[in-house]
Amino acid sequence: MDNMLSTKKVLIADDDPPTRMLLRVTLSQWGYTVQEAVDGLDAFNQL
Repeated sequence: MDNMLSTKKVLIADDDPPTRMLLRVTLSQWGYTVQEAVDGLDAFNQL
């Protein structure tokens, strides 16, 4: 169970590819598993 709690995931939604890339790289370096969405509707569908 501790393994599940230590898994950090984040969904980022932004229509600007360079911004998503910057966020993905930064958050990945901080230990997060990053999932990307190109807009709010895409993020909602991924949730």
